[in-house]
Amino acid sequence: MCLRDETGHETSSQSEKGFGVDNIYYFAAWTDSGCLLGCDHEHRTVASAVACISTAGGYVIAVQNRTLRALNDAEEAEFQAAMYGNKSVEPQEVPAYAVTVRIKLVPET
Repeated sequence: MCLRDETGHETSSQSEKGFGVDNIYYFAAWTDSGCLLGCDHEHRTVASAVACISTAGGYVIAVQNRTLRALNDAEEAEFQAAMYGNKSVEPQEVPAYAVTVRIKLVPET
């Protein structure tokens, strides 16, 4: 897999930058022509990485212990909130009654 920055230039693997063992950061990512592209920032929060997403279908990838990994459940929830907002769907009240109307269709003559 090749890794490219937002300008399309091939970059060194994120794991080669020499971060400490417990460091974690996030970057905005997308794919193009089979390559993983992404911003060249080391965001400390998922929400700040979301701000760097520049194309439809963009996502955020975590880098932990110098290894790319998927977002965990809490990080995914932060991603969804940052991308789409905290839209809570209110349940609509269903009426407790129904009305039935009887009709008779008569052919025109």
